[in-house]
Amino acid sequence: MVANADSVLHSRPSAAAPAAADDQPTTTQAPIRLKRRHDSEFTLYNAGTVPFDWSGVVPYYLWVLYFVGLFVGYYVLHNNWVVVWMSFGLIPLLDIVLRTDTRNPARDDYAEHEDDLKFKLPLWLYLPVHMATVVWALNELVNSNSDSAWLADNLWQRAGLIGSVGILSGLGLNIGHELVHKRSYMERQMGGLLLMLTNYEHFAIEHVAGHHKWVATPEDPATALRGINFFSFYPRSLIGGWLSCWNIEAKRLREREGITNPLALGTLHRNSMVWFALRPLVFAAAVGHFYTGSVAATVGYFVAQAWIGHMLLEVVNYVEHYGLERKLLGVSPKTGEKIYETVDYTHSWNAPHSFSNFLLFKLQRHSDHHANATRRYHLLRTFEESPMLPTGYAGMVVMALVPPVFWAIMNPIVDQYAAAKKDAAKRKLLGDAITEQMSKPVFVFSVLVSAAITYLGFLF
Repeated sequence: MVANADSVLHSRPSAAAPAAADDQPTTTQAPIRLKRRHDSEFTLYNAGTVPFDWSGVVPYYLWVLYFVGLFVGYYVLHNNWVVVWMSFGLIPLLDIVLRTDTRNPARDDYAEHEDDLKFKLPLWLYLPVHMATVVWALNELVNSNSDSAWLADNLWQRAGLIGSVGILSGLGLNIGHELVHKRSYMERQMGGLLLMLTNYEHFAIEHVAGHHKWVATPEDPATALRGINFFSFYPRSLIGGWLSCWNIEAKRLREREGITNPLALGTLHRNSMVWFALRPLVFAAAVGHFYTGSVAATVGYFVAQAWIGHMLLEVVNYVEHYGLERKLLGVSPKTGEKIYETVDYTHSWNAPHSFSNFLLFKLQRHSDHHANATRRYHLLRTFEESPMLPTGYAGMVVMALVPPVFWAIMNPIVDQYAAAKKDAAKRKLLGDAITEQMSKPVFVFSVLVSAAITYLGFLF
């Protein structure tokens, strides 16, 4: 199969293929009927092979290693760069070396394991552990006591601690993303608290009501068009996501509560966006007032780690849909909104790499998440027709920060999937071709990055 796929990969055009005649949007006023492609039109890998006993749950506690690395680095090694090294120096290499995971649940597994408590616990436990760690780190940064005097005047190690806690907040944001999609009120509130720790609570509204509606279209600020670099994408997604959430909340206030002015003083407390802005600051100020002894410094450090956390989310957003597009069908005569084809398993990038998949709670099975947004992480599936990344999200995040490398590897892959959009057989072959052809350059890049981070974090 790899040999045939190799010929498919090398037959790519020099640029993205132009849209065919039947891809052009309709200009008539006739009703547009959206058709969802049935699961039977896609091919599942290895159905019925996912373990649902404790052996299937334990890998989802890999996040514990992050906290072990943080505290061993702090108290034993006096080095706060361990978590950074694990994230971008070690995990990308493990993703390349370890075998991939393409096991899928059987259809009967959904009803039986949807509410399995064993799989909820890794998500739920992260919240108290991470919140306590954030408070601890804020105190250590503000008050370098006798146990951490080595940190007091060491700006490099202080930056390492902020970066490490920010990475943990980014991981928490991913878990919060999983929880805010759930029907359970308790889980949504837990997800909101994790988002609060990255000063990104508006994500709970914009992601569900905005991104999931407009994904893989120019209307979505969180979808990266082909050819844009991350540093141009980031402000667009950051500002565009906030404005989108403001508009969604203003519409909710207008239609459900009869509030026409979302900034009116008498009803300002009904505006969720106000609380999203206040809660993180109140939390940090309370920690400063009651625990660390310095409100200003605590708020400053909190904002710094929160920025790193949500910036990591935006890098992942950049990668997840880069260059993928849904077909424009027409314009609604009632609302004037553009109408696109229904989201399916070809509109998000997947990655079958084991380590990062378990660490990120199967976020890398992103196509199934967008097609079935409330499906729990341990029941997400991977399809042969879904676009496949050359490595896991950890490696892709580092690659995205070096635009020439990212474009050199990703643009040919994007073009091939665009050319094979209507040819399921070619799409299946492409996954193997990408893994085979891109393994060497991705491996070399990952080794170089790992060496650089090792030097900066441990030898510098």
